[in-house]
Amino acid sequence: MCACRQVSPPYSSTDRPPMPVTPSCPTHPELTNTCRCQVTSIDELPDEVLLEIFDFCVDEDAFEKEDVEAWQPLVHVCQRWRSVVFGSPRRLNLRLVCKPGTPVRDKLDVWPPLPLVIRGRIFLTDPNDNLITILKRRDRVCQINLHGVDLPLGKAMATMQEPFPELTELVLGSYLVTARGLPDSFLGGSAPRLRILNLHGIPFPGLPKLLLSATHLVDLRLSKIPHSGYTSPEALIAALSTLTSLRSLILIFQSSPDQAIRHPPPTRSLLPVLNTLALEGGTEYLDNLVARIDAPRLNDLEIIFFNQNALDTVDTPQFTQFISRTPMLEALEKAYVAFQVDCAGVNLSSQTSGHKELKVKIPCRELNRQVSSLKWFCTLHLPLSTSEDLYIYRNMDLQPDWEDHVENILWLELLHLFTGVKNLCLSKDIVPHIGPALQELVGGSMMEVLPIVQNISLEAPGIRPGEPVLEGIEEFIAA
Repeated sequence: MCACRQVSPPYSSTDRPPMPVTPSCPTHPELTNTCRCQVTSIDELPDEVLLEIFDFCVDEDAFEKEDVEAWQPLVHVCQRWRSVVFGSPRRLNLRLVCKPGTPVRDKLDVWPPLPLVIRGRIFLTDPNDNLITILKRRDRVCQINLHGVDLPLGKAMATMQEPFPELTELVLGSYLVTARGLPDSFLGGSAPRLRILNLHGIPFPGLPKLLLSATHLVDLRLSKIPHSGYTSPEALIAALSTLTSLRSLILIFQSSPDQAIRHPPPTRSLLPVLNTLALEGGTEYLDNLVARIDAPRLNDLEIIFFNQNALDTVDTPQFTQFISRTPMLEALEKAYVAFQVDCAGVNLSSQTSGHKELKVKIPCRELNRQVSSLKWFCTLHLPLSTSEDLYIYRNMDLQPDWEDHVENILWLELLHLFTGVKNLCLSKDIVPHIGPALQELVGGSMMEVLPIVQNISLEAPGIRPGEPVLEGIEEFIAA
């Protein structure tokens, strides 16, 4: 027996009444003679069922204004729906979206005192009246996402010197090369409910103080950090140590910060649930930073170094220790080595034991420098012996006139690090470099380079049988 039910929309007393029970089943027409489907008006559903339906219609993670305010059409259907919606504001995540350049007084007066989302761009010509009007409702503001050339907020900054008790997300971005900094009194130095903090190009010397109160912070991203926003590794980690819920930490400096005098830390700070860490900055600063962190659940690490011209002369022992005490970054079986126009990088990953990824990028342009810098860092710090699949590729499309001469021995020293590789894949632009290097090994001590390789794949459709570069690789395989 089919148990399906049809739901028809609500009708007023003057509308046509709901259709009667019918023996036909639109879902299963083959059961027409046996199915008895009950047709029910939606106004017969209990409030709990309506709430479930409304909850399905409202996207909790919505970003666009129309999606955030998707609940508004529901309250215009009838008084009962309006009562159900406004009776469960937290369940339905009811919010109002306000933009700095749009008048908001009428909007704030029409609707109940719901949480406010402030979102938009600010320009030099914009008056701050609307923004100030919204910010004065600081006990209702739950999200702030503002970008513009006049950040931080111009005249509106005066309204942000006291705590915003309901604020859970703060995203501020400046397009200026030298932006004005946030004062130490920003948010009254307290953000107890903050979960997401993202500052782009805005210095904030008072950040450590604010972080001490943001004990529920989950996502911290500081990008394009100017020199005036420098915070010592000691002060930064001391503040981060209180963030036991932090899952993602991204620090991207605009320039290399002052090199701090490094002392071995007496203790390390535990970030118990951190799973994403991305760092871009000076080599010594980043080395000093990771020396103070324990992140046992980290499974996504990305590092981009400055000071690439002297990279292989800098001592960075803390990276080796940090990676070795992070169990989730062990046994990564896939390795991708990339040489691009302005940087070289290696990406280690695993798909067999959950998503785990370790990425290192070194900015420099000359191919010879790229290979030597990458070889230096991999030799000292990366666990390459577990990599079974090795992909090496080079992007030559953007600048084919690179100075690209690299001694064969340098390629061999890089390949020597991958002792566990079984499958090697070479892109078309890297084959002319790797092929001659492998050919040099024929007749020599081949066990030192790729000793257990079983398959070599060439993404080089333009290379024909009999060409020297291909013969070199064939001789290496045959030997």
